[in-house]
Amino acid sequence: MPLQEILERSEAAAIPYAPVGHPDELVHDPHLAANGGLIDVAWSALGRQVSACLPGLPMEFGDCRHRTVLRRQPPDISEHAKEVLVEAGYGADEIAQLFEAGIVRAIVEKQAEQKISRA
Repeated sequence: MPLQEILERSEAAAIPYAPVGHPDELVHDPHLAANGGLIDVAWSALGRQVSACLPGLPMEFGDCRHRTVLRRQPPDISEHAKEVLVEAGYGADEIAQLFEAGIVRAIVEKQAEQKISRA
């Protein structure tokens, strides 16, 4: 059944409803834009600048009308690989072997390879 028909039937039957948008549609939602529900973020990823418009957290605390913002940029691929492997129980020698075998690669190496391939 098409969405429009569902909305019309719900309206005719006096059933409360609200359409649920697809995540891609959020950045074009005039209500979110008008009420500060969208945040523009920029960060560095793999050596290049990236920006995106993201939905903020839909909550307010007390008299504070400030929306939640990103305080830190998201980690790069494998940025915390060593820490994660340590928490998973791997020892220093095992971690070194994973890096040496190329199973886990340091982000610094990936950035260097990208710079070389662009040259």
